[in-house]
Amino acid sequence: MRLREYMKRHGLRQVDVAQALGSYQANISELLSGKTPPKVETIQKIHAWTEGKVTANDLMPPPVPPARKKRRARLVLVAAAKRRRGRR
Repeated sequence: MRLREYMKRHGLRQVDVAQALGSYQANISELLSGKTPPKVETIQKIHAWTEGKVTANDLMPPPVPPARKKRRARLVLVAAAKRRRGRR
């Protein structure tokens, strides 16, 4: 079960989770958004606090497919080439 789902089922806010884990609300926000990967200690605390309902795999952000990265890079290059052509 994902942490966000656990929070919703139990009517918890980010600040509630932060207090239970001895952390800050901003850290929980970044964890939920996937901006920063969780530390091992945080994973262990969440696992224990949720009685094993939220696992380490549930806390890891999904990987970005490599093809998507390449496509975005290509689109940026194409846009830059179009801008250069428009300046001539």
